[in-house]
Amino acid sequence: MRFLSTTSIGCWSVLWVVTSLSGCSGGGDSFAGAPGHGARCGATSECGADTPMCAAGYCVECSTDAHCRPDAPICNGDGFCADCARDSDCPAGEPYCDPARGRCTECVSSADCGPAMACAPNGECEAACESDAQCTDGEQPLCDPGAQVCVECIRDVDCPGDEPFCDADRSRCRECRADADCGAADPYCIGGECRECRQNTDCGRGGACNQDLECEQVGCSLDSDCTGEQGRFCDPALARCVRCVTDSHCGEEEPYCVENQCAECRTDADCDADAPSCDDEGQCREQP
Repeated sequence: MRFLSTTSIGCWSVLWVVTSLSGCSGGGDSFAGAPGHGARCGATSECGADTPMCAAGYCVECSTDAHCRPDAPICNGDGFCADCARDSDCPAGEPYCDPARGRCTECVSSADCGPAMACAPNGECEAACESDAQCTDGEQPLCDPGAQVCVECIRDVDCPGDEPFCDADRSRCRECRADADCGAADPYCIGGECRECRQNTDCGRGGACNQDLECEQVGCSLDSDCTGEQGRFCDPALARCVRCVTDSHCGEEEPYCVENQCAECRTDADCDADAPSCDDEGQCREQP
């Protein structure tokens, strides 16, 4: 665990609700802890790293498109930010949306490629192969006889000792398939790599899981320990700086403290006639 000041992490507690997570498949990566969802959670304050919101019992990256960045602007049904949700979201040069990975690709099957070409695991059309002798790239020395493309591995025996598992979906060697493959220092298998944490609760009292999936000490005991980036108030139950602990910490426009985040409303009763519905984000909205 590394120790930093409370200004080092930008994981604010937010209240979101997602009604459908499609089983939290995490973007189709068959290896444990795939990007797009973290571990189970009961509150947003338990989450961190790249899945900072608790929704339907899982830490997720997003619940609406508004939570996503420009290079991955669409929040898909699994709660992670993606390039696309359908082919119509993709440009001419990469016209197919790979639903398993949520990104635009040149192909999703070899039928999308030209004669004597095949669709590689990375979604690009490449020259088809029939034997290992045609695979001259040192990093992809094997010809997959089924897909007819050059790959890094087909079976576990093709992989080195430090990455002993072959990810069949991507034909790449990985460090782990499940948490049981990892050691005590980095006990969680995330996207085929052993990492120190998935969410804040993996880091102990006063700790937070950062974007590199490493634990950092951002704890507090007094409000004076909090400098503003995390929040100005210390939540003693979490030993963590947050935006608010009680309603008195919030302003007139967002007077309610919900999950350590100031909100406009808790229930419909807090809203006026012009916008009578309190949504899942704690904002009063007009009736749909």
